[in-house]
Amino acid sequence: MMRPFFRAAAVVSAGWLSLASCFAAAPKSNIADLVSPQTVYLVTVDNASAAKEQWEKSGLGKLFTSDQFKAVFEAISDEAKKAGAGEANAMRKWLEDAGVKVDELPYPTGTTGVAFIAHVDAKTNLPELRFVAVAQFGDQADKFAEAVDKVLAEMEKKKLATITDQEMAGVQGKKVVLNKPEKPKKDEKKADEEDEMDFDLEGDSRPFEEGFYARSGETFIFGATADTVESVLDHLTGKAKGDTLSSTATYELARRQQPPNTIASLTWYIEPISAMVKDLKGKLPERNWEKPESSLAGMVRSFQDETGSVAYAALGIMGTKAVTASVALETETAVAEARLSMLTTNRKGLLTLLEPFGSAPEAPAFAGADAAGLATFKVKFNKIFDTARETLKSMPAESRQQLEPTIMQAESFAGPVLANLGPEVYLVTNIDQPLGPDSSHIFGAAKLSDATPLVNLLTAFGAQAGLKPREFEGHTIYDPPQQAFGPQISLGIGLGYLFVGSTKDVENALRTGGRTDGPRLNTEARFKAAGKVTNPESFAFGYTDMAQTIKQQYWLLQNPDLVFESQTRRFRDMGMDPESFGMKKPEKPKWVEKLPPVETVLQYVGDAVLDSYWNEDGLQVRFRYLRPAK
Repeated sequence: MMRPFFRAAAVVSAGWLSLASCFAAAPKSNIADLVSPQTVYLVTVDNASAAKEQWEKSGLGKLFTSDQFKAVFEAISDEAKKAGAGEANAMRKWLEDAGVKVDELPYPTGTTGVAFIAHVDAKTNLPELRFVAVAQFGDQADKFAEAVDKVLAEMEKKKLATITDQEMAGVQGKKVVLNKPEKPKKDEKKADEEDEMDFDLEGDSRPFEEGFYARSGETFIFGATADTVESVLDHLTGKAKGDTLSSTATYELARRQQPPNTIASLTWYIEPISAMVKDLKGKLPERNWEKPESSLAGMVRSFQDETGSVAYAALGIMGTKAVTASVALETETAVAEARLSMLTTNRKGLLTLLEPFGSAPEAPAFAGADAAGLATFKVKFNKIFDTARETLKSMPAESRQQLEPTIMQAESFAGPVLANLGPEVYLVTNIDQPLGPDSSHIFGAAKLSDATPLVNLLTAFGAQAGLKPREFEGHTIYDPPQQAFGPQISLGIGLGYLFVGSTKDVENALRTGGRTDGPRLNTEARFKAAGKVTNPESFAFGYTDMAQTIKQQYWLLQNPDLVFESQTRRFRDMGMDPESFGMKKPEKPKWVEKLPPVETVLQYVGDAVLDSYWNEDGLQVRFRYLRPAK
């Protein structure tokens, strides 16, 4: 049975937010100035109109708004419409039936964002999240208000919701209560199946039971409760005297971790959750597994649970105050940057096993000049069992007694191997020519200061796993049994490393690394350029040659039939029937033929670089698309 709406209301309460949250300008004011310090999640865009202009001027903006990519997007849209599937199309049709011209909807001009605020239900003692969305439309506010009114009117007309006037903080707004849908009759089952991609208001698919909407000048607010909307209105008009999220030290520090030219950010604030964990200790009702509860309640339970808290301690994330994901354009070194920032000074658990490079990263000798990618990090393998024992100290006595013998036993046979392993670890990506379904492949390598403990271990247990040693150019390779299912993974020992990968990759690595005069990735200008922009204090580094990577992706898109044949062949080699898994031969989408030449894309986007390091505020993970090489 057709149930077109409440996600159509996403255009009113979140559709324009999700679109606008792709852009933001320099920090001035945002939704953080209007919401409670108890905010757990915050998606924010500070100035949508300024950011839109910033996007259009950026390299990525010019690429995706070019005539060539416009043709791609138009072809994708046309194919989606012909297929008649997808919630986006259903939403668009519903809005147009309501009299809303989607292509003419105004774009936000000011602050835009969504906040999810922690709240404890006084009756049940269960924590929950209450959302509130805010967007400013400047001189387009009346036009947007008109679209909202049309949507609300259509909801009432089709009896999808009950809408009543609601005064909040002196502003006349609306209360929207979603009507409970009727259960589909048996003879409607077929109609349901034919229209399964349409909007459905049943069960968990409904985003909320009720919501509250208000407008104050150019600002529109939509929230889960009346008091949440009222609080925003009070802060917006200056009536409220209480603290806001932006007044907290954690907010300022989380903002400081974001790169310049940030266009959008999503922050997870952990302090409100930590306070709830403490305040609700012994007060949470027993878990009713037959009744779903909020994700926040589950999160609080996991922090209160002894096993969960030990796991967080082992990962080294206890004491973290906030985690932020942000996107920036045209930074000092890149056309685009995505950053994950963890606000913490608590370096414990597994995080203590990561060691900084201390200088620009280098590629090993076995990474050839034509390598398409390299990832490297430094791990203190010899400290793994020390970290495990330290984690045990925080565990309950009963669990500690059970795990201590297991750790001692594991250390007795793995300890000597780990003591001689690393700290350098490498993952090398190669893309074979000519291109094919399986052209891209990866192998790993770890520094090995003394191979004797590992050889002894493989001699004692390798035969049981079917590994057979053989000599290769003065080195040793352990091959898996030929009849084994899945990928054939070999182990190679030589050149001071342990190699793990396909037999072909291991052989090539030993061969390439053993030649002193061969071309190396380390001497390539493209790799050197990536190293120059990497923080020398990084403990993890990744490099991707975008020219090779994009060409491979293009080939996969243009040859879905050959990809399918390769996949089905792999299933049959393992004795499985592809059809029993529902595998069907795909058709090549027509929009693929509209893709611009790879060379066009490379005029705007250079190679990709990832690095991770600690600064005074905590952990930073950066992913950047560099500027194209001149």
